[in-house]
Amino acid sequence: MIPVVGSLAGFAIDQLPARRMNRVVTYLHLLHERVAAMAADLNTLRQQWDQRPEASGLFEAGISAAAEATSDPRMERLASVVASGLTANEVTAMNAARRIRLLREMDDGEFALLVIVERERRITLRYADDYGWLDDNTVTFISAGGEQPPPALPAELADWSTSDLSTALNHLAGLGVIEANLAQHSKEHGAIRSYVATPAGQELVRIVSGEPA
Repeated sequence: MIPVVGSLAGFAIDQLPARRMNRVVTYLHLLHERVAAMAADLNTLRQQWDQRPEASGLFEAGISAAAEATSDPRMERLASVVASGLTANEVTAMNAARRIRLLREMDDGEFALLVIVERERRITLRYADDYGWLDDNTVTFISAGGEQPPPALPAELADWSTSDLSTALNHLAGLGVIEANLAQHSKEHGAIRSYVATPAGQELVRIVSGEPA
């Protein structure tokens, strides 16, 4: 049995197909590491969970999401968010449950894109003059916050076309973790649109990255 979180897992795990068991076990080990790093007294915390229905719900949501996770980074993100809710108060636990729902809607590439937008403060994407897409081989990000050159794309995004990036940005905007400014016209670049991270997006990146509040 996995310490601390293992005793909470029995019923939920029993209902999962066998092919998902390895994912859940990996996730539970990650969750235990993060909870142990955040909580000074694990036994007291474990006792408190029994009187916190929102914590039980968050725990179960994390297991369900982990069973569907197809990459280690995805499970690591889930573990960080669930641990942040289990080791805090009721409101934080409920907010963590909302973040789990957001993470379930994002693939690894989309989360990497969110991190870029959050870190750079603003990312500007270039369109063609007629608002159609430019050739997929062109550089699509033209500037970051403060009019700096665009950041290099991480491995998850290296092969994405302009339309792939646009679809992902629009999806993230629909989730409420970034927002898009109205398209503007630049004499140098044609039609451009800037994206910034919302407070919800900033907080999600902070928690997953393990940064202090």
